[in-house]
Amino acid sequence: MKFSIKRVLAATMAAATVLTAAPAVAPVVSYAATSKSSAAKAKDQKKKTVTAKNATGEKGLSSLKVNTYKAGKATITSVSVSKKAKTVTIPSKVTVGGVKYRVTSIAANVFKGKKVTTINVPSSITSVDKKAFKGVKGLKKITYTGTSAKVVSAIKAALKKSNVKKVTVVASATPGKPSSLKVKAGKKKFTVTYKKASKKPSKYQISYKKKGAKKWTTKTVSSKTLKKTYKVKKGTYQVRVRAVKGSLNGKWSSTKTVKVK
Repeated sequence: MKFSIKRVLAATMAAATVLTAAPAVAPVVSYAATSKSSAAKAKDQKKKTVTAKNATGEKGLSSLKVNTYKAGKATITSVSVSKKAKTVTIPSKVTVGGVKYRVTSIAANVFKGKKVTTINVPSSITSVDKKAFKGVKGLKKITYTGTSAKVVSAIKAALKKSNVKKVTVVASATPGKPSSLKVKAGKKKFTVTYKKASKKPSKYQISYKKKGAKKWTTKTVSSKTLKKTYKVKKGTYQVRVRAVKGSLNGKWSSTKTVKVK
């Protein structure tokens, strides 16, 4: 086969022109996005176990250790009980290096080997490890000053899991029963009146049902409401009231019966 030198040169020049005209393909670069908020959050979660000073003046502890968080929170990890102290109060705040931290958690084995009869838990506590009271000796009572029913349940669960028996758990902020409950019947309605409960409840619950029925109808009213009227059908009703503070429910009042015509 014969080739023309002119034809070969022409073909070569044409190919070079096509390559020159083709756009260059840029290399693919992958960037990893970094969230400042996530980094800051991770930094806040960094913890360090240190010896702390009681910042609120409670007695019963000679020293204590905590895990401190840069978010301003601390977890009690161990305590040293003062000589002859039978009651220990967990502080709501501690000081580490001149900085105050709010005590929000109780870790496992904090009271292991310690002999105390009463432990006072502050309202600042939001979580309790399931083995928080494991190994404690002579414990008879735990008093919680907050208003969270979840924390009360967590304390009871921790006692059970730690195999600590015959301990009374008292939520001291639980409101008392409303007194002087009266129910007055009207035409297809009744009016409930009562006096304030102790310990400054945040609200009240008024509950009623037809006599013989199983299900109660419960209405929530403000802490300032001491009189309330409800429209109902004819019949005989049972009525009761209780006070609520936070998520702690007080005991129900005595039940009153009223006949609505």
